Amino acid sequence: MKFIGTSNVVLRLFNVTAALGTIACTYLLTQELETNKETSILASLLLLSNIEFLFRARQINVEIMLTFFLIFSLMSLLKAVKNKSLLWYLLTFGAWALAFLTKRATPLLIVPTLVAILIHYRRKLNYRYLLIGSGLFLLIVVPWFWLNYMRWHEVFIQEFFIKYTLGKITSINPVTGVSYFYYASSLKHAFKIFSIGIPLAYVWYVWKVKASPAKQFLLIYITTFFLFLSLAAIKASWYLIPTYPAIAIMIAGFLHSLSTFMSKRVFMFVVIMPVFFK
Repeated sequence: MKFIGTSNVVLRLFNVTAALGTIACTYLLTQELETNKETSILASLLLLSNIEFLFRARQINVEIMLTFFLIFSLMSLLKAVKNKSLLWYLLTFGAWALAFLTKRATPLLIVPTLVAILIHYRRKLNYRYLLIGSGLFLLIVVPWFWLNYMRWHEVFIQEFFIKYTLGKITSINPVTGVSYFYYASSLKHAFKIFSIGIPLAYVWYVWKVKASPAKQFLLIYITTFFLFLSLAAIKASWYLIPTYPAIAIMIAGFLHSLSTFMSKRVFMFVVIMPVFFK
């Protein structure tokens, strides 16, 4: 803000750019998981038509930027394993580090997915590159926490970690309440008519994991976020936004599987048209 000003357009530009980047990452991540262009396009359209995603993309908040960094790190790790490139390892850990500087505890929810990818592809990993990427992660994250601790000492621990982070997680939002099913209604609002297919798509993905092990990564990512956010005392619809690209990919993969039972024209009418007219 000091460098580029505080105009309305400038401040919203960061989130708009991150939203466009998230859509691009969704396309690329779908390519890694589904390996077909049709599903990638459909997943991108589903995310682009998501009401909550569009609304937050126009606001000045951290959720869209956080989503971009998390989805980018997932996509780039899969590319790092596939291409055995140091650049992709650096991009993976660099993006994850920036996610930590964007929002406090939420980036930890991606750990089970990253671990699952590393375990699954353990024979293809370049451990030297992995170590260098981890070093970059520490180089980005640690200085901010260290400098703030050196400046504020115990106040930083009490205010940032205990009061604002742990305290916020355990506090209750009086507007949303404490219902464990709150996020089910959030999904219904965000995906509209396509929310009907989420349970079916989830079951289909579970069934397809044996034939396509890469699908487990998406399931772990979605399940981890949904479980922990549902159990947390504080709830808000925008906390679920980091899962929307993954859910869009899951729905798109399920819908594409249905296309084998109908002509392409019927499939385009049944699936694509509601994206624009819901």
